[in-house]
Amino acid sequence: MKYLLNPDVVLVTVLDESMLMEVDGKANCVKSMRSINETGVYYWKLLEKGLEIDDIIASAMRDYEITEEIARPSFVRYLESLRDAGLLILED
Repeated sequence: MKYLLNPDVVLVTVLDESMLMEVDGKANCVKSMRSINETGVYYWKLLEKGLEIDDIIASAMRDYEITEEIARPSFVRYLESLRDAGLLILED
């Protein structure tokens, strides 16, 4: 599975609150805003680096001290929620 981030989406943190903002550069306005938790920010930053999905899951396993059986389905659900919100494109 491959992914492509929506280039119009940026991660913004204001007063300890993180959000994914979809901006319309032509209209110079915010199209949508979505609150994101600490784990979502962690994953988003790894996605921005362009890491492979298996590498992101390995990082989560190491950093959160969890097994692959927990990390992989959790991360895949996160990717699917981003896809469903139009924030990234998933390719099989």
